[in-house]
Amino acid sequence: MVGLDAPALAERFGLRRVILAGVVAAAAGVVVIGLGVDVAASRGVLMLLAFATFLSFMTIGRIVGTGLLDRYGRVPVLRISFALAVAGALLVIFGGAALAFVGAAIWGIGAALGFPVGMSASADDPARAAARMSVVATIGYAAFIAGSPLLGFLGDQVGVLRSLLVVGAGAILALLVVTSVREPEAGTDPREGAQDEGAMASDRVPVA
Repeated sequence: MVGLDAPALAERFGLRRVILAGVVAAAAGVVVIGLGVDVAASRGVLMLLAFATFLSFMTIGRIVGTGLLDRYGRVPVLRISFALAVAGALLVIFGGAALAFVGAAIWGIGAALGFPVGMSASADDPARAAARMSVVATIGYAAFIAGSPLLGFLGDQVGVLRSLLVVGAGAILALLVVTSVREPEAGTDPREGAQDEGAMASDRVPVA
């Protein structure tokens, strides 16, 4: 009978990196849910236009962001992105009507890259790409599903706009763990790392 302890399993699967990449992806996803809830609750034309502004600038951010990621790398670009997301959230929540549109645009750019980069980071190791991407996708889409009722509940308690502070807090959390999506070092093959991890773990597999 062959067994494998939890630390060895986590090491082989790269569990910490995968979970943190999922957090980055989820934080970006909740932003879209948050503004969507805000629009649904307000039923106002201005909020609908602000949401359209957010989505438009998110699209622009994803188009332009590809070149920035290639040039500067994931971590620096995402740090700036999530900082912009926090700034945009504050403008939407605490600013007036005009500032809300500016904030929605900034927020859209800031939220553009978190989910796709989190998914991309989970696939850095081709040997475990499918399994790791499924974990990150599950975390990200779970945030989509849970985000709406959570923000709706908070909106009933403190108001819809104030409930969006949770979304801004999510962007701050993503800032703290953004190094988890760093690219593999140049000149290294991710598959070699996976083989090394597997060899290390197999040394600890007890055989009965």
